[in-house]
Amino acid sequence: MKYPSITLSIAILLLFAVSYNITAGEGHNHGSSGHSSLDSAGGSMHNMAKIMMQLNHHPSSSEKKLLRKIAMNSQSAHEKTIAEAMLNLQHKASSADKARLKEIMNDANASVSVKTLAEIVHNLSHKPSRGDKQRLQAMID
Repeated sequence: MKYPSITLSIAILLLFAVSYNITAGEGHNHGSSGHSSLDSAGGSMHNMAKIMMQLNHHPSSSEKKLLRKIAMNSQSAHEKTIAEAMLNLQHKASSADKARLKEIMNDANASVSVKTLAEIVHNLSHKPSRGDKQRLQAMID
């Protein structure tokens, strides 16, 4: 080997990266990071926006647990619909969920934040766009 110390350094870094992913419990599942402080205290819309902000193809198992809670316990039919659509995400929303999200987007009585989140989930392709992330961040702040 021409550069043994560099090769050794890279090997050590890779071991730390792999060990971090294993201890974080996420492995390589394309889920979002799951490292946020998500809980019901932040409110359903706040928590769903946080999940979408970190999303990478589909929610992680811990995020799905929270989405199930929201879908079961929310007083808002719109929030339940969005949570269910997020639970079903596999790189994008299903056709059935897109139809339900479109209804929310067109509902004159729905709040701006509900319409925004419905639109972001409706238009999702693997992960939120840069513009979507800016809108999500505004919902989180």
